[in-house]
Amino acid sequence: MKKSITDFGNFFEISHDLMCVMSISGYFVRANKTLLSTLGYELSGLLSKPLLEFIHPEDKESVQIELKSLKGGEKTFNFICRLKKKSD
Repeated sequence: MKKSITDFGNFFEISHDLMCVMSISGYFVRANKTLLSTLGYELSGLLSKPLLEFIHPEDKESVQIELKSLKGGEKTFNFICRLKKKSD
């Protein structure tokens, strides 16, 4: 188990894909370097503000629906939404 967690951590950090982990309470928990550099944020800036502040306006409703579903105990294996760049 410990090796699989370590492997995931390594994959998460070296991936060229924008990856993050978000809590059902509506905050970022983790973001990889690719996401941070692409969007122009520092990790502390992402972790300190509600998720919805970073979501593209057209995607906010679907994110709120997804968070409500997760809070209700439903499982999601993959969810895609657009995030705003710091410069937007």
